[in-house]
Amino acid sequence: LVDSAKKSNVNVIYGDFTQSLPLYEKDYDVVYIRHVLEHLADYEFALTEAIRLGKREVLVIFFIPPIDAEEHEINYAFYENAFIYHNKYSDERLKDFLFKNDRVDKINTQIFEKEIVYHILLK
Repeated sequence: LVDSAKKSNVNVIYGDFTQSLPLYEKDYDVVYIRHVLEHLADYEFALTEAIRLGKREVLVIFFIPPIDAEEHEINYAFYENAFIYHNKYSDERLKDFLFKNDRVDKINTQIFEKEIVYHILLK
């Protein structure tokens, strides 16, 4: 996808959201994460990195909605020589984690068809 975008003169980089990205803090008006967190062993680093990069807001779209439970449901399967995560995160724990970040001002949630959107407004 990155090569295809570059051929179309789209400015993209390839990065791993489980590690620090080589980008400047508060350099992007909006950070958009769609169908990613459910596939990670842990969401905390990725969300912290998204907040670091965002200037105004972070949009996180889940295809597996966060659940009304105290604990996360971390599910993985071995598929084609790799672990595939399909995690269900606790809505309460997820929001508690986000509000511990000094830059998070407000979180709005919205339902769009089968997806849940966390609209994280930054200070």
